[in-house]
Amino acid sequence: MRETGPERSWPMSNAMQAYRVIVSGGGTGGHVFPAISIAQAFQRLEPSAQIHFVGAMGKIEMTQVPLAGFPITGLWISGFQRSSLWANWKLPLQLILATTKSLILLLQKRPHLVVGVGGYASGPLLWMAQMLGLRTVIQEQNAIPGKTNLQLSRRSQRIYVAFDGMIRFFEAKKIRCLGNPVRSLITKPMQEQAEAKAHWGLNTTLKVILVLGGSLGARAINEAVEKVLRSGERQYAWIWQCGKSYDIPQDLIQSMPNQLLVRPFVQEMDRAYAAADLIISRAGAGTMSELAVVGKPCILVPSPYVAENHQHHNALHWVQRSAAWMSSDKDLAEELPDMLQRWSALHQDDPQENEAGALQQWGRALKAMALPDAADQIAKDMLQMLQEGGNP
Repeated sequence: MRETGPERSWPMSNAMQAYRVIVSGGGTGGHVFPAISIAQAFQRLEPSAQIHFVGAMGKIEMTQVPLAGFPITGLWISGFQRSSLWANWKLPLQLILATTKSLILLLQKRPHLVVGVGGYASGPLLWMAQMLGLRTVIQEQNAIPGKTNLQLSRRSQRIYVAFDGMIRFFEAKKIRCLGNPVRSLITKPMQEQAEAKAHWGLNTTLKVILVLGGSLGARAINEAVEKVLRSGERQYAWIWQCGKSYDIPQDLIQSMPNQLLVRPFVQEMDRAYAAADLIISRAGAGTMSELAVVGKPCILVPSPYVAENHQHHNALHWVQRSAAWMSSDKDLAEELPDMLQRWSALHQDDPQENEAGALQQWGRALKAMALPDAADQIAKDMLQMLQEGGNP
């Protein structure tokens, strides 16, 4: 990227004493919900702030951001397809159109700050903001940053991270290790478990397994869970978020009344977490931050289809701290029955029979990594930077 002139800060007129902020990124819930949390936290500090989102057309942010009360502009942009180079034929055109639309939007909105949270739309908008000399910050969720954020970080004023050791990738003076934001509904006192199970129409006497494949679903997780259920497993109740592209197994639902709930997407995640005893999930950083706050046992299944294999590194960070078990896409179908049996054994009444209170240790390990006020801390730092003006 070419060098630009000094950082530009649009003046605020007397008629409009309000900060203008653009938040860009998305593509998955793991990017969208932290972005919304940051925006909400900033608006709590500055009620007059004008916050506008930029996302990718057709992605989850185009529905979830308006539900949170913020306006959003969609860019025609998609990610690089590693599995098929031919599938990327339209990417150059998308980048040209996305950067052009970003330029027009930035000139119209004249933001005092542009926030990038990762995802398809984040790159073109932040790149154009930096070309204009605008103040930009990045929220890097993962233990291994992607190439786009590495490049954009060179001229960003702040880089908000959630893992130690990020000095390997970013300039030390820019780093603020404040954690990954979580949805405000997750940080509220949790509903009683029996009440939450009843809300979902589940048998309240059974342990509940919550399955999360991300907002898009995860085929390997879905197939492993379906295999377990078709093998005759009836010891547990299940809340299964299967994603929009997976065929919901209606015959299983009918054969497991009050024991199986399957949804393409679970909106009331606070109630789902409250009902759960065990969580099977992808290892996206946003979801993992919520799991840490919830503090319940989890099996992480990193997606092998993400840049820099960052979900594996996210999960490994927890496994090394005894905060999670981990499997892989190729091994989960074979390993899941044994993992469930091992987890069930931890519920024995005698501490000597449950690995000396392993469940309690598990919960403590998770809670030790929880940062429920991350969004507030990031918003405070952003506001302080704007109030001080100039370079940090």
